[in-house]
Amino acid sequence: MSTNKKSSGASLTCLLKLLTIAGLMSGCILTVPLKPEVNRTPGVSQIPLAVGVYYDTAFRAYEHHFIIGSTSFNISVGESSVALFDEVFPIVFKRAVPVISRPPLPPGGPGVAAVIEPKIEKFEMDHPFILIGTTFSAEITYRFTLYSNEGEQIVSSTFMGHGEMPASLFNQTRPPGEATSLAMEEAVEKFMSDFSNLPQAQQWIRQAGVADAK
Repeated sequence: MSTNKKSSGASLTCLLKLLTIAGLMSGCILTVPLKPEVNRTPGVSQIPLAVGVYYDTAFRAYEHHFIIGSTSFNISVGESSVALFDEVFPIVFKRAVPVISRPPLPPGGPGVAAVIEPKIEKFEMDHPFILIGTTFSAEITYRFTLYSNEGEQIVSSTFMGHGEMPASLFNQTRPPGEATSLAMEEAVEKFMSDFSNLPQAQQWIRQAGVADAK
């Protein structure tokens, strides 16, 4: 093969690579809206104790990304979880006070019985490769850890939620957003109903001087 033909072949390869990169770069990036709602079930009884609430940086910044075709989807799971728990913790506890770090708390702190920290232990999104006759499926597992003011672990337990929503040609972000929101809602409802019934939580409540702990 002549030098000219080799040069032409190399140029064509480079051109194809550039066109491929340009095609990928021309794809859309869509932000998936999350709107989880707090549904207070009749079985939720408030723990009559104040807690500090700590969200670490990784929790706040947790995001999930996936690609369908040339479109990238971004779900800000952590940001929406913070907003959700800001509503949930004042329902589950008598008072919820933001704190800037895990215990041990400094002397003269916020006057709480313990500090609770949520984490996203697992998040999965099963998404279709086509948007006709398929379903988005989301699953989230939150871990809640309750610390004494001195920094000892009192409770550490997980709560999982699942959500599904059919895909749509007309609104690409709504189905993954609703599937994720449903998963978050289910996990939170389990937390609200079951956290105070955990044996370690019951022991903590009794030791804090609450007489009606089960």
